[in-house]
Amino acid sequence: HAERKELVKLDPLPQLRVYQEHNKPKERAPSTAGSVMSDKKRSPEQPPLTRGTVATAATSRHPLSKKRKGASKLRDAKDFGDQIQDDPLIGLTDPLELVVRIKDQVGFKYMTAAVPQSSIDYHPYNLRVVVHEHINPNDYYTISATGVTRLRDNETEYTTLGNWEKEYRDYKILIKIKTFSNFRMWKAFAVWRKNVRTKKISQCKNDLKANLFIVNDSLRPALISVRDMCYRIGDMNLCRFDKDYTYHLKQFQDAQMSQLNEVTDRLAEFRELV
Repeated sequence: HAERKELVKLDPLPQLRVYQEHNKPKERAPSTAGSVMSDKKRSPEQPPLTRGTVATAATSRHPLSKKRKGASKLRDAKDFGDQIQDDPLIGLTDPLELVVRIKDQVGFKYMTAAVPQSSIDYHPYNLRVVVHEHINPNDYYTISATGVTRLRDNETEYTTLGNWEKEYRDYKILIKIKTFSNFRMWKAFAVWRKNVRTKKISQCKNDLKANLFIVNDSLRPALISVRDMCYRIGDMNLCRFDKDYTYHLKQFQDAQMSQLNEVTDRLAEFRELV
């Protein structure tokens, strides 16, 4: 029966057998007490060691390793922030100088408006190079050696660096024209004049509603009478002639003088009454 078992037993694959022989734990001789095994010998109940358990054990043996790594990362981040703050382009506002110097840079830089929109110096090319923390997430620019990109309200507008420089030069030429250079001042004056005029008209309307003559019992009849006489005077003609009659010069002259005298008398009467 033992010989049969020897025949049934199969040898493992050569590589697997070599691996098993290499990793097979070696038993150490018993200690002088004869009852305590070596600490390195694994008990049958202990699970096999894996890569994760080895890493956990190594970490537990060195509890300060994570703190050291965290401190190293903080130092690296601080050094990187110092490098950004020391960037010579940070704070630059001249577009032409920025175009020249950005060509030698690797990557891109952030830009934002140098002044608020309410300022008289605000225009699309008055920008300042800033770090990422100082941008407006809803409206900012990026500039690189290839071009300028504007990101506003989830919309992107890209312009090549050459075109952006040309547009800035054209803008500087246009802004020298009086119409464009004084536009902000004219607009402010027009808005002020409109507001003042609207306020005065509104005040006059309120005063008339509070003190309207036509609703006064004492003044209403006189106002209606004067208005009636004005209509009658307005219906009078300074020149009178008949289209179907041919006038001689003397007849035409007499007719016009008669009409003029009648109008004069009516105006004199109106003047005395009013």
